[in-house]
Amino acid sequence: MIHHQTMEYTNPKIRYYRVRTFSEKLNITFDYLRENWRVILRFSLYLLLPLCIFQAFALNSYVSTYMELMKDPDDAKDIVIRFALQGGTYALFSMIGNMILSSFIYGLMYVYNHRTERLTGLTFTEFKGTFLRFLGKCFRLALFYSAIMILVGGLIGGLAAWSLWTLVVTLLLFAVGILIVISPIMLFTPMYLFEDRPFFETLQRAFRYGMSFWFEIFGILFIFGLIGGIISTLTNLPWYMVFVVSQLFTLTSPESGIDQSLGYQLLIYVLGIIQSYGYYIAQIVGVVGLAFEYFHIREKREGVTVESEISNFANL
Repeated sequence: MIHHQTMEYTNPKIRYYRVRTFSEKLNITFDYLRENWRVILRFSLYLLLPLCIFQAFALNSYVSTYMELMKDPDDAKDIVIRFALQGGTYALFSMIGNMILSSFIYGLMYVYNHRTERLTGLTFTEFKGTFLRFLGKCFRLALFYSAIMILVGGLIGGLAAWSLWTLVVTLLLFAVGILIVISPIMLFTPMYLFEDRPFFETLQRAFRYGMSFWFEIFGILFIFGLIGGIISTLTNLPWYMVFVVSQLFTLTSPESGIDQSLGYQLLIYVLGIIQSYGYYIAQIVGVVGLAFEYFHIREKREGVTVESEISNFANL
């Protein structure tokens, strides 16, 4: 039997569905992270660190092959195939990592809102059902986005074969299109995970709300993107510095073989794990912030809190 540890909270439970100003959304995001960072860190170690062990290997192999390709571009047929396969492997790990990240962060937020003890004493056994349900939804999102990317990639490739001018125009239109739809697309993930609506109905609502609140969503993405970028840079810097130094040694003293030494391989692998894990940790603040933007939009448009209070009163 699991005994939950009781905990006296000095702060009231965070209410999700409230209309908030921009600064209030920033503050409530950090309040949530400050209250629950231990649980978030623990679950991130369980769920993301094992993936990062493999992702670091894929990253280092990909970068190593890229440098090999740059050194010998004339005889590169086999290298290009290997480079493409390793790039695809790294992209696959990144996609899985982002699915896990969204599933466990939004899963924890869901549990926090529905559990009297909030996240205190939460075990993975208790959390597993919610996590797997959210992971299944994230998998459907990933399939949808992958299909869209394949279609768009095929279109751009076909136009590139037509002429250089059509390629340039298509890329410009694509960049403008991405900028227009980025807010609805980003809103789609929390909306689909937190609600029990059909996929395409939710997509339609995400576009309707996302376009109406485009500037608010983009502002949240921009601010938290900057914060995440700083954190990611700090965890990426050691790996990058060691890699650059090794390349300088290789260029100035090719016979040194520093990039083939066991010590270097071990160091760059460990730093690759830190880099990969840091990349996901850096995204957490933005993922949580986007959720509070979604709660704000739903409360403003649908009055979720009012409907809930009316329903509770009717049940008395």
